[in-house]
Amino acid sequence: MTDLKITRVIIVDDDPDDAYIAAQLLRSSPPPHQYEVHTHLDINNIADINFEAYDVCLLDYDLGMITGIEFLEMSARSSIPFIVLSGAQDITGFEKEFDNAQIMHFVSKHELTQAGLSRTIQYSIKQFEQLKALAALAVADADTGLASQVVFNKQLEQLIDSTTDETISVLGIDVRNHSNIERRFGSEFYATIMKSISDLLLLALRERELISRTSSSRILVTTVSSSPKAANERVTSLQQKLVQHVSQAFPEVDDLELKMASISENLATSASELLAALEFALSESNHSGGSLRH
Repeated sequence: MTDLKITRVIIVDDDPDDAYIAAQLLRSSPPPHQYEVHTHLDINNIADINFEAYDVCLLDYDLGMITGIEFLEMSARSSIPFIVLSGAQDITGFEKEFDNAQIMHFVSKHELTQAGLSRTIQYSIKQFEQLKALAALAVADADTGLASQVVFNKQLEQLIDSTTDETISVLGIDVRNHSNIERRFGSEFYATIMKSISDLLLLALRERELISRTSSSRILVTTVSSSPKAANERVTSLQQKLVQHVSQAFPEVDDLELKMASISENLATSASELLAALEFALSESNHSGGSLRH
């Protein structure tokens, strides 16, 4: 006998006919998936919906005077995935237009089928659970409390998308001899060095600037400036603060070496391109231009 999996679905749609069609498709689903479907048609009290009582939400893209996307952005974050249904024939590009971690898929109402909708729901739930698990593991670095690489990349993409006519700089700070330092002084002392560097940078951060520990030896700082010249001055200032701080705070570590490099670009680019360029710059960095040793 096949075990039935009951999936709780809430359909938020101000069109009763559309909501009925989607609900009937799900209620007629064959094993192994069975759906407990609830519909919500009144857009005036959407805020009263207890999304935590469901496994997934089918959200109409156009809810009368307010779009479903706008509602999703205004509402508090819930712990379930959303599938956005649209009356548009062509939904190409919707994923790029709306960047929200809770939206798993966009589906055209004109292409709804029982099998397709059920498959999309089950895939969305699994995908959302995987993303939550990854986020729980990768929110912050344990030693410094800084954002991880996953979070930083997301923040950088959002920064690029939301800013125009400015220059972004990404400064990379690498502790080249971290293995030697850990062997000589122990892992706890090395963690103290990284925490000290991160604390200094956090205190120096301005509004909209980002910081992340992306590996055991690397910290990245992203700044936004009014011009390439201002960006260069900002990065130089941070580098000078680091040089002075590390020299004074850890004089006993005679082989402590920070390799630093930065990339400044107009924001009409992508996070992956900026980070790839920075990686190359760090690999090319040498003692004359990019390192501190004392």
